[in-house]
Amino acid sequence: MSSIKELKTAVGQIIHIEKGMLAVEQNKVLIPSSFSRYLAWGFADFSLRIGSYETEKAVSVFENLDDNDILCAVCASSRTLVTGGTSTVVNVWHLNISQSKERRQLTLKQSLFGHTEAVTCIAASSSYNITVSGSRDRTCIIWDLSRLVFVRQLPGHQGPVACLAINEATGDIATCAGTFLDLWSVNGDPIAKVNTATVGSRSQQILCVCMSHVMEWDEQNVIMTGSSDGVVRMWSAEFVQVPNDSSSSHAIDENDLEQLNESCPETKDTDYSSSVGSESSLLDRYKSQSAKTGKIVHAVINSDEEDEGCSTPDKNSIQSATASIESAIDVLVELETGSVDSQEVGESSLVDDVKVSSSTSDFVVITESEVKDQYTSPDSVIQKYKPGYRRNTLREGFQWQRQLVFHSKLTMHTAYERKDNLDPAPVTALAISKDHKTVYVGDQKGRVFSWSVTDQPGRVVADHWVKDEGRDSCVSCDAKFSTTIRRHHCRNCGQLFCSKCSNHQIEIHRLKILKPVRVCQACYNILKAQISTDSIISKKPQSVKSKQSK
Repeated sequence: MSSIKELKTAVGQIIHIEKGMLAVEQNKVLIPSSFSRYLAWGFADFSLRIGSYETEKAVSVFENLDDNDILCAVCASSRTLVTGGTSTVVNVWHLNISQSKERRQLTLKQSLFGHTEAVTCIAASSSYNITVSGSRDRTCIIWDLSRLVFVRQLPGHQGPVACLAINEATGDIATCAGTFLDLWSVNGDPIAKVNTATVGSRSQQILCVCMSHVMEWDEQNVIMTGSSDGVVRMWSAEFVQVPNDSSSSHAIDENDLEQLNESCPETKDTDYSSSVGSESSLLDRYKSQSAKTGKIVHAVINSDEEDEGCSTPDKNSIQSATASIESAIDVLVELETGSVDSQEVGESSLVDDVKVSSSTSDFVVITESEVKDQYTSPDSVIQKYKPGYRRNTLREGFQWQRQLVFHSKLTMHTAYERKDNLDPAPVTALAISKDHKTVYVGDQKGRVFSWSVTDQPGRVVADHWVKDEGRDSCVSCDAKFSTTIRRHHCRNCGQLFCSKCSNHQIEIHRLKILKPVRVCQACYNILKAQISTDSIISKKPQSVKSKQSK
């Protein structure tokens, strides 16, 4: 797949229209609504110029507008232009459109003061009639275009603001500083924040950002960021259940903590009074405590094998059943804190009394029937916390919070991390079509690439596929590709194989490919084993229920 358009210098803006796609270089923006003209800046005489998109020739030149460098500009409408630069001032201009060159005028409507350092980026929203400016002072400011006044400041960025975007449907504002992506509401309230950097030596500064907006309620709306490492990353703002700080801070008081330390001296250094703020901290606590005090999970499995006489899934099966981190964390929270039904809480306490030696000399005799009455099998816990189960039900001690969740990335052609990209480059411009079907990517070398969303995944080129020119022989048998031995991509790993080494077909659920597609022998064995394991685990709770009913 080659570029659909090539410019002379780095791509600055991409606009999707009904007839196709328009793109201009950096220091240029297209003027709505026909987009037949562009506004250009960054000249030695500090002038602003309006030119024709077709001929690329300047139609009007406006000089003596500012004594400082203009670093950014945006066209809020066909008659309203907003500029910013090293003067730290945001200037709003009125463009008088006329067929006669002598009557074309650019008059200053208002100068907006608020930044303390150079203004580096500007975005405008026609739906909400606002403009947002970002600066090297690590702040953004929301301005009202109707009254031309200050509205709200967005502070707390990790560095100079490099780019920003406004969602025309919701009014949400995405700002980027360094490797950090911040999401704000139209009222200036912080929504979510994420560090997009990954492990690697190459710089990953965010250079551009865009947002999709089909419908306000559409869950498939994404935020796309283009970085200096040539990777396009996709994020979405989703509601996630997180521990409630107020409730978790009082979950264990000081007396309970002292008693716990006396009964288990090795747990004195553990801070149980703090909130469970992250998944990694909860997993570390669970692993350390289970290794020292005896795992409740193991005790439950052992009692199940003795009392019920039925087999239980091993550790690998449990991990396979909890297909998402959220589900696994739910199980750990239930088994560790006992924040579930009273019956399950009673079960864990009974298991502790039976399997773990008590620190006191008092014992209570428990009959086998009482253990069976209080017992809940781990299969029911797994079934309860399968992905999608109770997803929309708020658990006790938790609260809803919007977070930026990573979805996927595009690496073909531009990413430095791919060896088959012969000419990688930083991503400088992004655009998404209004129907969510096409994504346009512009790089620093002036190339524009197009990605399309297909209704038949697995039948067209995917991002993880190795390029055809990346190999001249089969990965498996080293057969040289020719007119008779054709190249075939494994839809799972993306490597190149001959027809004999890729003659298997199977579904790939992780890629949402629900129809059999071509895969290699190794991927076929792996995917078949995963499907078999998932089917066994899905049937396991039903068999346990049938035995219990008998």
